[in-house]
Amino acid sequence: VLGAGFNRSTLVSSADQPTTDPATFYGTALTNHYAKAVHAATEDGRAYGFAFDDVADFASYIQDTAPTGFRLTLGAV
Repeated sequence: VLGAGFNRSTLVSSADQPTTDPATFYGTALTNHYAKAVHAATEDGRAYGFAFDDVADFASYIQDTAPTGFRLTLGAV
């Protein structure tokens, strides 16, 4: 949570952490400009621009927290 707040520049601007409104991310001059650019370049704003970018469900992966099965299909090599 601290890492996300530092990188997104929301740690001192919001009493509630983690901040969940992406409109408030990267709003100061002292921010992670690399992560800001990476997020701006994606269709839905989700990307890994820093190590804690999955905080508050902003991860770029798809997950199922209650899977009921797994299927793996391999073709001939």
